[in-house]
Amino acid sequence: MSVRLALFDCDGTLSDGQAAVCAAMDTAFAEAGLPAPERNAVRRSVGLSLPQAIARLAPDAARETQVMAVDACTSRSMRASQSCSAGSSSAAGCWAWRPASPIGG
Repeated sequence: MSVRLALFDCDGTLSDGQAAVCAAMDTAFAEAGLPAPERNAVRRSVGLSLPQAIARLAPDAARETQVMAVDACTSRSMRASQSCSAGSSSAAGCWAWRPASPIGG
């Protein structure tokens, strides 16, 4: 019998991607001049687009500040993706959380 399909559950079973998401949010919020969001709130935002997650995590922040946080997270994500594709051995640096839609859109 040959195996034709293999499925892997990587949502916390084989890897903990949420730790990287929490760290990225902490850094992005700091770069935008915002206080770090609560980790449980960040975990609950996983699955939303990045602009939606940041708007939910920093609802009182000005739209421009939210956009700065999105840009900070996106630029860090792009650098991590480039590092990963260039052969980085750091699995933690090889994730990307890209925005699906603009804030308010």
